[in-house]
Amino acid sequence: MNQTLRTGTVRTLLSVSDALTRACLESYFDGKPEVAVVDRTRPMGAEVSLVVTDRFTPRTHDILERVAATLDIPSVLVIGRLDDLPITELAQHRVVTILDKTTSRSEAVTQAVIDAAGAHPSDPVERLSTQVRRLTHAAARQNRLDRRETDILRFLADGLSAGEVADQLGYSERTVKNIISKMTVRLELRNRAHAVAYAIREGLI
Repeated sequence: MNQTLRTGTVRTLLSVSDALTRACLESYFDGKPEVAVVDRTRPMGAEVSLVVTDRFTPRTHDILERVAATLDIPSVLVIGRLDDLPITELAQHRVVTILDKTTSRSEAVTQAVIDAAGAHPSDPVERLSTQVRRLTHAAARQNRLDRRETDILRFLADGLSAGEVADQLGYSERTVKNIISKMTVRLELRNRAHAVAYAIREGLI
């Protein structure tokens, strides 16, 4: 993907399907100097459009089409349902990144917005298709990790030992090691480092 190297704040037009999510995102971005949310009533000057919705609807289509036609800026689409997305249409409306609303952290959304500024994918349809395939695959495997396993892997990814993870979660060290052992066997992983790498690669943590 061709992309202009940039520094500073990305002026972002936020379109969200529900008021609570909008309030949460606005509050989050308010503490992030990398992203500035522009006034919806005065969108000119926005560099990236961030669209957050549970599913693709005619309203989602209208928003993306209008942004592409009037502002000609790239969009990041954060969506809850990944099935039956009109990939070609999304690419035509300058969507450059698709994220799963149910699993994406705020940090990932922020980075996607930053990366989208100045982005010009050489093959946008293939790029979006690849993203959706990976997200669908990760979503299908998400239920293979329970909450305890996910929490443990997140702490391991932060560099904590099994004993330190046990202290954080209120388990015994033996319990943590047993959970890790059963998980690696079930998922056919070699060791805890492989488990962390798998979880990161699949977007599970």
